Amino acid sequence: MKKTMIYLLLIVCACMPVHKLTEQKIAEQKNEYENIKATYKVIATKMALTEKDTICDVAGGTGYSSSAIANFLPASTIYFEEDINMFGCRKRTFQKTFGSFKSSANIDNFRFKFVTNKEIPFATKSFKNITLFISIHEFTYKEIMLDEVRRIMRDDGKLFLVETVYKDTLVKDKNCGFAYISDKNLHGLIGKAQFHVIYDTAFDDPISNNNYTRFMVCAKK
Repeated sequence: MKKTMIYLLLIVCACMPVHKLTEQKIAEQKNEYENIKATYKVIATKMALTEKDTICDVAGGTGYSSSAIANFLPASTIYFEEDINMFGCRKRTFQKTFGSFKSSANIDNFRFKFVTNKEIPFATKSFKNITLFISIHEFTYKEIMLDEVRRIMRDDGKLFLVETVYKDTLVKDKNCGFAYISDKNLHGLIGKAQFHVIYDTAFDDPISNNNYTRFMVCAKK
């Protein structure tokens, strides 16, 4: 949703001077980021981490979500970031993201791994807390990757999942080219991976909106 707004802004402002366009784009991103931070504050409260807890952030991208949620988690939290994009999921890129949004995230608490589209290179049952933020629709092999998430999660662990879903139609994400998934398909994928949902909410209004953000907490069956 935020990506679409920024894209439309670029079209509207196409004839403006470059420096003005850049200023407005930055202002738009920062405004959207403040809204996102409010969402991640709710998620962080639900996670209820203690000092020196660890998180495996699956498909962490360039650190946008991590920069937001770190503002509300204990400062000693250790983050294991993994992504298929070796140029995005790295210290330099995350550091730039944290700086851009004035995040309180400490780059020294982050560990980075390059992965494939079929495997997460961590040991079986190695994480109690796993986050998966707006990523499932980007997986080429969704069922395989969710099986991998289940494999690396401890039996008493939890998966904290955020995904943009559509009610009626499949719309493509302009950034990755993959289609967003429906609410029904999301629940189907979770069930097939042998997770059960212990908490489920929508941050937007699913009745009046065709698309909305779903937040779930899942455990192993």
